[in-house]
Amino acid sequence: RNFKAKLKISGCFRTSEGARDYAKIMSFLITAKKNSINIFEAMSMALDGQILFLDGATE
Repeated sequence: RNFKAKLKISGCFRTSEGARDYAKIMSFLITAKKNSINIFEAMSMALDGQILFLDGATE
């Protein structure tokens, strides 16, 4: 559903690679949210290179 809303707002993705990247990021964030992990913390950890497990533990 987010993908469709993105298309309606912007009209399209510039490249298919951009669409794939968007889908990967949104998948990661939606999974974090479903597992009660703060999405901002999940993004920060991912950008710092920390491993985030589904149970919320980090390595």
